[in-house]
Amino acid sequence: MPTIGRARDVWHAAYEAGQGREDLAPILRYIAEMNGTAVRNNRSLTTQRGHRSGAREILGENTNMTDDLQRLIDKDQIRDVLLRYARGVDRREWELVRATFFEDGYDDHADFSGSRDNFIAFVREKHDASSFAKSTHLLGNCLIELASDRVAAVETYFVANLQMGPDAGSQRAMLDAQHADSRENMRVEVVGRYVDRFEKRDGEWRVVRRRTVFDTIRTELGGSLDGGLNPAWVLGRRDRQDPVFAVRAEAGLE
Repeated sequence: MPTIGRARDVWHAAYEAGQGREDLAPILRYIAEMNGTAVRNNRSLTTQRGHRSGAREILGENTNMTDDLQRLIDKDQIRDVLLRYARGVDRREWELVRATFFEDGYDDHADFSGSRDNFIAFVREKHDASSFAKSTHLLGNCLIELASDRVAAVETYFVANLQMGPDAGSQRAMLDAQHADSRENMRVEVVGRYVDRFEKRDGEWRVVRRRTVFDTIRTELGGSLDGGLNPAWVLGRRDRQDPVFAVRAEAGLE
């Protein structure tokens, strides 16, 4: 439905900002009018702050449209979980990684298979190595299939670029056993997919079961751990000194 697709970003921004009915009503009215449906003028919702229940009442009888909007919100929330996971690993913010999974979550991840907390201990031990210099997870195609309002099958392609020195032994051995003992720096590109079962519990989407699928791995030896970047540029870091946290603080998010 094109009108819903066009309104999605505006709706989500307003919802995340916690804006009230006065701000959301024009958005919903536009969507409804473009689909030939009148929106009820419900003054009792004046104090609502963008909640989904308020959206349903404003849209009145157009149940299909409301369901479409809810699916868009659900999919957006799932994408946010995936993006926070990538930030969590790359910036070594392990509580973000933890929040990707429910407490009973499970991950099959290369040499590891087990619970959420054991997975975090596994990946943290590798990424906290002193010479694990760079980690960049790029998320690509993301197909979210909602089986119901509480269960989704999600397939997300990823490319992980990793730069490691000789001291990152266990990670190097897992990704490229042939060169595990080399004293040269190593750059690894991993292409794969996160194949996830998401569930919605108490209004929150998280991963219950993840299968990390590996499609290709490419390894290069040599080069510098800083990637040859100009030190005068704004450079990324793997801790809370990364520029993203300054921006978050300036925006009042920290």
